[in-house]
Amino acid sequence: SLVYDEIFSEVNLYDLLSKNLLHDRCMIYFNHLSASDPDWIVSPDQSILFNRNAYKTYEEYRSQRLKDSEKKAKEAKEKEESFEPPTETQIRKEYDDLRDSVFNDEQTLHDFLAHVRIFNKCFMGSATAGINKEDNSFVKKQRTFLKKSVKYLKTAADQVTGKLFKNELDCSDVESKIFPWLTKEYPVFTRWDGKTTSFPGITGHLRTNNRCFLSEYKSRLNGRGIVLTIKDDHVNDASRFLRLLRYLGNEYPVQVIYHSNLSEESRANLVRASRDYFRGYPEQDIWFVNSERAIEAKYRGKFNGFANKIMATMFNSFEEMLLCDADSVLLKSPSYFFELKKFVESGTMFYKDRASGSRGNDDLVFFKKLLPSIEDSVVFNVAQPTSITLENEFFQGLSHYMESGVVAINRRRHFIQPIVMSLLTFYHPVVARIHGDKELFWLALSLGGDEEYAFNDHFAAAIGEFTPEIERHKDINSIQSFRSREICSSHPAHISDVDTQTLVWFNSGFRHCGESLKKEMNWEDEFNKKKRYTKIQTLEEFKTFFKAPVKITHAIIPPFEKQNEPLKNVEHEPEKSWVMGSYCHSYMWCAYSLIGGYYVEDEETKDNSKEGTIVAFSAEQMKNFEAAGEVWM
Repeated sequence: SLVYDEIFSEVNLYDLLSKNLLHDRCMIYFNHLSASDPDWIVSPDQSILFNRNAYKTYEEYRSQRLKDSEKKAKEAKEKEESFEPPTETQIRKEYDDLRDSVFNDEQTLHDFLAHVRIFNKCFMGSATAGINKEDNSFVKKQRTFLKKSVKYLKTAADQVTGKLFKNELDCSDVESKIFPWLTKEYPVFTRWDGKTTSFPGITGHLRTNNRCFLSEYKSRLNGRGIVLTIKDDHVNDASRFLRLLRYLGNEYPVQVIYHSNLSEESRANLVRASRDYFRGYPEQDIWFVNSERAIEAKYRGKFNGFANKIMATMFNSFEEMLLCDADSVLLKSPSYFFELKKFVESGTMFYKDRASGSRGNDDLVFFKKLLPSIEDSVVFNVAQPTSITLENEFFQGLSHYMESGVVAINRRRHFIQPIVMSLLTFYHPVVARIHGDKELFWLALSLGGDEEYAFNDHFAAAIGEFTPEIERHKDINSIQSFRSREICSSHPAHISDVDTQTLVWFNSGFRHCGESLKKEMNWEDEFNKKKRYTKIQTLEEFKTFFKAPVKITHAIIPPFEKQNEPLKNVEHEPEKSWVMGSYCHSYMWCAYSLIGGYYVEDEETKDNSKEGTIVAFSAEQMKNFEAAGEVWM
């Protein structure tokens, strides 16, 4: 953060650390921020430039610029218009100006994140509010060490004014600057029977004083529950999800978070799915949480689409929550997730996406710049990133790392998560580099200096039935046997890393094709592909099959190839773990149990094959899948 430059222009680091408690450091940081910019604010409307060209070398930029110029010159000639190509000086100036603009804007974003990290340490550190014991202990040991074990020899460069601004700042005022989108009013919690309450599980009047709204909200979090965020279009899927919860014997309440995008009729339908008699299964407790008044009117539009899930993560009342997409299919009761060893130890349980695609190095450089700085660590005890972040598959270049259809979080332990997530989703350079909300759940924690999160070890699997070998012959125009097996599925599925046998949950509903009820489906085109499903004789049979519950006999967790390079071979075995197919409105992905094979290099036969995991489900498991599918349908 540039605020450190302001501070160190007034006092040397030794004096700052040895003479100031953490509370004083907090006041110094935010006072100096105000001194350098009295109107400072972390504005959701801040324009931050996104242009990948700034990450190119000058030679790469120049080459592309000249190619573009040649194209424009040719077009101008055809139109008999004049065109003046850019000079070397102009290209160099364009490049330098672009890099200055992009990197200055990225510094602004880094500073915004630093403000949030430090606010969290200064005002949100403990289980309720204020600075926690560990951070105070860190500062005490640091000061003792500096005073007793370090002899600081001042040089001419250290002759600074020593003026430090320690004016006592009100948490509420700082909070208003960093989170201007918050009204500091609580959402409206309404139970299925129409009764409202200030905050579920808490009795008494909600105080509104000079305490931080966020720290007060954090202190009120209680209990466990399931969180959904939906709009009217998702009500059918959500109703099926609720019936499945009843079938699983769920005992936790459900909170549906929304703002102005869920009609009274939709809410009534969800109540019926939760409370009406259904095969003797227990009724489901359901709440509706209208977050509209908690968000400033001019910023509500920033919480539409994928950002709805950030709002839902923030404005539920649970200490431990299971956040689910409406089309997620749970095959284990919600209590299963809260009792997992990884969740108990870390306060989170995340699941990995399909291991596919790669991202450019400029993405990795960009996100690394946003991680906590050395100054954050030395002054405020914000943890530095470790291999947990820097060596995960995302930072090794994998395009899709996390699948966020089901997310388990202890919110008191990780309260910084939604406030960093909200910040990230406001700015185009972040959202342009990731798909929706998926990566934000873990990335917000790493950027906030919190690496105490856990993933299921396995990447997502494909579930269903093996593709008949005869259908795969069409892909290679040859008849042969394969070492690999293939499953084509529209459902990213998640196999427990405890036993590599339990199917925990999957996404995209229970129909064979999760898109089969959408009007965009071109049924005749899909049926006439004839690449798969060749046993189906008529268009109507094809439609029926796609709309029916997916039959699950096996799962394939494909091998993960870090380099993401095609493993070329002479055996006609697949070269990549996943191939996006053309069925199911292009939502069907084919997974392979083995990639690569034998190939010849320098007149020597070599084998580059990599094996994944095949899971064969038992008769009892398949019976349970069918029962769950019947309930869901």
